Amino acid sequence: MLGAMCTFFCGLLPLAIYVEVRFATFDTDSKFLYTEEHSKCLSEEEAMDNPAPLASLASCSKQAAAKAFRSVHFVDWVALTAGSVGMHSVQKCAASFSKTMGSTHDCVDIRGRWKGGKGGCTSTCYVNLEQPCVDDKACGNLCVDGAIKHKFKDGAHVGPAFFAEHHACPNTNKFYPASSKMSETLGLLLLWACFKPTIAS
Repeated sequence: MLGAMCTFFCGLLPLAIYVEVRFATFDTDSKFLYTEEHSKCLSEEEAMDNPAPLASLASCSKQAAAKAFRSVHFVDWVALTAGSVGMHSVQKCAASFSKTMGSTHDCVDIRGRWKGGKGGCTSTCYVNLEQPCVDDKACGNLCVDGAIKHKFKDGAHVGPAFFAEHHACPNTNKFYPASSKMSETLGLLLLWACFKPTIAS
């Protein structure tokens, strides 16, 4: 995942906010990331077999879809769009945008599911899916307004030493090991967002 210059389409910004707020609200003992159920008292096997995470995701997805489909903007847009509109339109939008930005068919299709007897490329099921260069290029093309990486400016009063002492995401830093670099990646993004009026408000 790469950060996008356009904050509305950035995948890292909402992830950074959600993870920090989630751990701040329900502590870091839960084995589940996308449900409020506290699993501190559960064993590893009980936690893995617990249906709460999937049920929570299904409920959230259903509510989000219903809210989007009832939106005035969505209804107006559908009226101007030829053909049917559904959940696959989300995938179509990303695939079309990536192609428009210069991705090849293989770049777009490498993680896609449109293959088989309906006009797709059956050969893609034999291609090795572990292609970081292709993934990076396609991921960069999907970043609206370009990909972005947050880092400290040279000469700034805030730097790595300050960040290590005063984490912008203390709960994320507590949960994830240093080797994951999660707090380093998401923390810098949160620190930037806190001083961005349009984001902080």
